Amino acid sequence: MGFPNVDLQLVKIFLAGFAAAKADPTVIDDLFEDLDDTDRAAIKQYLASLTVTDDVRQRKEHHRYLYLLPHFPLSGYPFPQIGVSLGTEDSAERFISDYTGDPVPVTDQQGTLIGYDQEKGYLGQGHWNIDVVSATKPESIWLSRFCQLFICESQDYLTGLGIQEVSVALGDIKLEAQQTMQPSEIFNRGVRVSAKVANTWKKRLPINGDYQTGINQALA
Repeated sequence: MGFPNVDLQLVKIFLAGFAAAKADPTVIDDLFEDLDDTDRAAIKQYLASLTVTDDVRQRKEHHRYLYLLPHFPLSGYPFPQIGVSLGTEDSAERFISDYTGDPVPVTDQQGTLIGYDQEKGYLGQGHWNIDVVSATKPESIWLSRFCQLFICESQDYLTGLGIQEVSVALGDIKLEAQQTMQPSEIFNRGVRVSAKVANTWKKRLPINGDYQTGINQALA
């Protein structure tokens, strides 16, 4: 599995999620079921008007962009933006030296045994922050709900990457320095993702003459 890059994966999930929602906006009827028909129609029109991209070089005139970024939002770019950043990630239940599987024999192209790959790893606990920044409060509400939905829909995909026990929390964030950064009011709703992440890697064990006897010092 390697070391999952959750921030990059979330951007990938959001790109796919918004593309699917734009292609089939009926998802809005379910996601915003508590709103009336007029509000849902406004959200559909809003989503249809957005060009969703993770490329900050896209800045054509008469286009309204939603930028999906694997870092903090950028003050020099128009809103709305969704920035994904790492809060913390540290080791949790298992330590780095723990084994996670049996050694696997490795041979060269001629079939000669050259060593054994031992998978090792640890389970990390991490938090990732998603900043949904927009010029109006309704936009931040709508976009954060989309992010929440896309994460929930991607649970199986995330599990396959070693990202487990995902939880999502939302909260509005007051930007104290916003007046010095921007000429107008901006709104930021934070989506915090917490998960356990299986960080694994393979260690190549050299061939030892005592391996057949079970006294291989490389496994000690």
